[in-house]
Amino acid sequence: MKIKMSKNLGLSMWTGIATAAGIAAITLATPVAPANAASLAVDLGSSGTGGVDTQDVEAGYEEWTIARDNTLDATPGTAEKLFSTTFGNYDSGSGPEAQINIIIEADDGENLDSRNRSATGTLADLVEDFWFGDVGGNYPAVFIRLQGIKAGDFVMTTYHNDTDFPGIATKALLNDVNGTDQPVGTVTDVADQLDGITFNFTSNGIDDVVVTLDWASTSRPVNINGFVISEAVTVPEPASLAMIGCAGLLMLQRSRRR
Repeated sequence: MKIKMSKNLGLSMWTGIATAAGIAAITLATPVAPANAASLAVDLGSSGTGGVDTQDVEAGYEEWTIARDNTLDATPGTAEKLFSTTFGNYDSGSGPEAQINIIIEADDGENLDSRNRSATGTLADLVEDFWFGDVGGNYPAVFIRLQGIKAGDFVMTTYHNDTDFPGIATKALLNDVNGTDQPVGTVTDVADQLDGITFNFTSNGIDDVVVTLDWASTSRPVNINGFVISEAVTVPEPASLAMIGCAGLLMLQRSRRR
């Protein structure tokens, strides 16, 4: 008997067994990030210029700051940084390939701004600082562009909170190999509470993955405190695990009869 083998954690082997045994195909769950998954956590904040305090960086997070009421780099409203990570394959020409390049920009080249508030509670250092797009009271969408992520499935969480002006609703749209402008979540922030949008994306190892953050109801600033990206694994649904066991028993009975 010939059984097909493929990549998905060896599950295709069991799919082949189940098919040979006359059992329906195995259903896979949404990819999840195990506790020991490789991850990149980034805390966005203010650099301490423009009349604000220097950012307090959340433990376990990497710091990324811009000045308040200022722009970064040559292009207005654009920030760009390389991060070292085991799931990177970006070659900058000046460093190791185990990197990803992340670009955060405001729509239409508008300004990126930052604020440093005060916060208490869980991950307070992450909650208190944030970036947003701003141009004279107009609040553009903010894009996160991920370049040089190796092929695979990932889980990403973006955090959105302004402790001084809670109640802002933010939505996220995803562009990856599975489609463009895919709605992946909405969150309304609560003061001193860590509010985020968690979603899955797939990289083909070549094309950029782009997350669009925009206001969901009323025109308000799109705040982003930081984000976490983790490698994911796909596991079978509980019903599929039971089906795998049945398939194995059926195959064992068949082999004994022979």
